[in-house]
Amino acid sequence: MLTKCFQKDNILEDLFIPKSRIRRNIRFYLHLFLSNYLYFTMDWIYETDKTGEYRYSLGKKGKKTLICIGVNPSQAKPEQYDGTVSSVERIASHNQFDSWIMLNIYPQRSADPKLLHYKIEKKYHEENLEVIESFLEEDEVVIWAAWGNLIDTRPFLKHCLSDIFNMSQFYECQWLSAGKPLKAGHPRHPLYLKKTTILSEFDMEHYMETVIQPEDDIS
Repeated sequence: MLTKCFQKDNILEDLFIPKSRIRRNIRFYLHLFLSNYLYFTMDWIYETDKTGEYRYSLGKKGKKTLICIGVNPSQAKPEQYDGTVSSVERIASHNQFDSWIMLNIYPQRSADPKLLHYKIEKKYHEENLEVIESFLEEDEVVIWAAWGNLIDTRPFLKHCLSDIFNMSQFYECQWLSAGKPLKAGHPRHPLYLKKTTILSEFDMEHYMETVIQPEDDIS
């Protein structure tokens, strides 16, 4: 279904929003239209807040899409990749996916995760979960766990991941990772992986129980 929406620079664009996403998320997308930057073309998906300081999604649509979840986004945008997004696209293609969506455990943009908030901004975490759910509710979703040891940067990140994992269980998503886990048990980050890297099944439930164990208090 095609619709119209103003971009941040007030230029009208054709936007594509799948019917299944509208069905459960109409209120959320109206909120994005009014207060955030929602950019759908026939090739790209790109969602940020109105300031551009928080990015919720970046990727391309296709018939067989790989959802990649990292720790937090940098400044990458459509046609302006960083090293991580470039690697994600190459590895997704090598593993027979025709498209990819980059999501993150926490949506704050920063090239250095050490500069993330010391305490969680729950408003942005909740909006991030809304966007993530809009992708996970599709049929036969495949998720690449791709955050590396960076998840240890802030304690609240484990709680955020726990929320995402619980959602993925509800929608019966499949989890993949690249190669053997790191020494700390975390799945490998895409940045320095070869483009011929094979993604294989990842026991996310076991990982959550034995490695993550999120703290209860994230305030």
